[in-house]
Amino acid sequence: MLVSAVSSCHMLFFLAIAEFQGFCVETYEDNPQGFLEKGSKGGMEITRVILTPKVVFSGDKRPDQATIAKIHNGAHKNCFIRNSITASVEINHS
Repeated sequence: MLVSAVSSCHMLFFLAIAEFQGFCVETYEDNPQGFLEKGSKGGMEITRVILTPKVVFSGDKRPDQATIAKIHNGAHKNCFIRNSITASVEINHS
């Protein structure tokens, strides 16, 4: 549930930023992965989350790869769930 929450939070910020910039997202899919590993305190914890969003845009105005990366970066910085956990979050977008 934690991994899904991080993924959903990232997606919602991505969609909001993209819309604010005038882009129309047709589809957004992610297959997030979480890694349950022994933590520094000796117990098991989610230490890493990897997001792999696949985004398809429609309409006349479509972002280039650099703009998509900036939107992901903005979503990453603003996601309050990511900011609330100690696990690292990596975004592998294409």
